[in-house]
Amino acid sequence: MAAKKNGPSKEEFVAGFKKASAELEKKASKVAEEVTAEVTAATKNSAETADKAKQASKEVVEKVKTATKTAADKTKNVTKKASAATKNATKNASVATNNASENLKKTVAKATAKVESVTNTVKKSALVQFQGDSYEIDKISENAIADYHANSKKALKDIRIYIKPEEHKAYYVANGDYQGSIDL
Repeated sequence: MAAKKNGPSKEEFVAGFKKASAELEKKASKVAEEVTAEVTAATKNSAETADKAKQASKEVVEKVKTATKTAADKTKNVTKKASAATKNATKNASVATNNASENLKKTVAKATAKVESVTNTVKKSALVQFQGDSYEIDKISENAIADYHANSKKALKDIRIYIKPEEHKAYYVANGDYQGSIDL
């Protein structure tokens, strides 16, 4: 007895498998084409985007170069103007200083001449008389100053002289702190 087969025969199965494989290959090929197309489009878009970014970058670089050059030129112009202004101010100050110096010299010369004329016209003399003796104030001043210089190395700025004819002495205080005396 022959057994009854429940399914397709081996040939039918192989033919069905081949048919299904062919359909799967067609579908896989179609999917591969679609994916390739999408990848190609994405790549194309990426390339275009990269080109756009590169172009934008170049434009930005050019704008920065232009702005930098403009700023450098403006700085150079401002520096030149400031330098010229400084030179003019220095020149004007030098001229003003020279003029002021000349005016000061003239004024000092005039004042010195006036002082000399007043000093030269007045002859002064002072005497201290006590119990028949007479002492010249100018001579006492000169002797007190000479005594100070003989006893001190410091410069003389001021001197105050006190005359005591009853002791035949003159006492002095020089520069507020040095004390000395001389005989009259």
